[in-house]
Amino acid sequence: MMTVLWIVLIIAGLVLALELASRLYHYFHFLTPFRAKIISEYPYRSFAKKAEPPIFFRFKNSFHSPNLNINRFGLRGPEPGSDGDKKRVLVLGESDLFGPKLGREKDIWSIRLEGILRAKGYVHWEILNGGNPGYNVVQHRAFWEQELYKTRPDILILRLGGYNDISQAYVNGSKWEPGTPWPFEFILDLERKSPWWQGLAGRSCLYFLLRRNLAESTTSQFKIVDAKFQWERCKKSIFENQQAIIESAREQGARVALMSWAPAYELEMDMENRRRITALQANWEFFIDSWGSSQFEYFHDLAHKFSDEMGVPYINVAPAIWNHPRRFELYYDLVHCNGKGYKVLAGALFEEIDKLGWWE
Repeated sequence: MMTVLWIVLIIAGLVLALELASRLYHYFHFLTPFRAKIISEYPYRSFAKKAEPPIFFRFKNSFHSPNLNINRFGLRGPEPGSDGDKKRVLVLGESDLFGPKLGREKDIWSIRLEGILRAKGYVHWEILNGGNPGYNVVQHRAFWEQELYKTRPDILILRLGGYNDISQAYVNGSKWEPGTPWPFEFILDLERKSPWWQGLAGRSCLYFLLRRNLAESTTSQFKIVDAKFQWERCKKSIFENQQAIIESAREQGARVALMSWAPAYELEMDMENRRRITALQANWEFFIDSWGSSQFEYFHDLAHKFSDEMGVPYINVAPAIWNHPRRFELYYDLVHCNGKGYKVLAGALFEEIDKLGWWE
């Protein structure tokens, strides 16, 4: 009996020693401490449904699960008050605002922003999270014109076009047309179920390093049709559809603003940040080498040309995240924030809207 006990203790000691050694290696190799990424798996097959073109799919109204709620408008988050009870901010965006992988819905930026507003005494505001993990700008426009105009927001903020439109145009090449959606099966496949032990193992740095070395981390998930990326046509579509949404919202009396993005990567990164971001996602350079330059060009034009042409302010939340001392600890992956990241985002968004004087 004592022999078995000693064997168990020795094995446990070896595993502990290897775990400590792995964490030291991680710290010195990636210049950042190991942080376990506890990712929640969402039941997309339960709350996503097909819809007629050009929307193609949407979420089921009034769906509820432990870590995800869809309200009566088909948007993520708690049920808003009765129409007219409070002033509303509606933010339309992509998956980085929807919050996939987030374990606790109360950590999402929209709920955190409402908390900031209450703490500041602005209790007459509510936030509607119009983030969608698959929509391009044509789908957002159609959803606005068919349904979301009914929310009658006092403030409408657009964070559109930075991910889905550009990546869809890139991978579809010569076959791309404005509004080309991700296949519905692609959306359903976002629902992944991992075995129970993987959740426990994911807290181990040793497991993280072994899995990274064994997996083909540097390959892309995207199957590219051909190299005929219709960039100028894609950019034109993004701006034209946003213009239609802006003009429609203005007719309702809404104040409209454009909002920046804040992915983990930049076009130019020093060696230290390149090592830090590699710990976050090994294949990050693929996104820079493929459509990354187009993304940054688009947001430059959005901030310095389109916002002036439309006469709407540009809300830049990126510096709050990029200049954060623990920047790479704010993400699950290259574009999706964790709870800490959404706390920073909510604070930055409050401050930028406050500068405009729109909370008063």
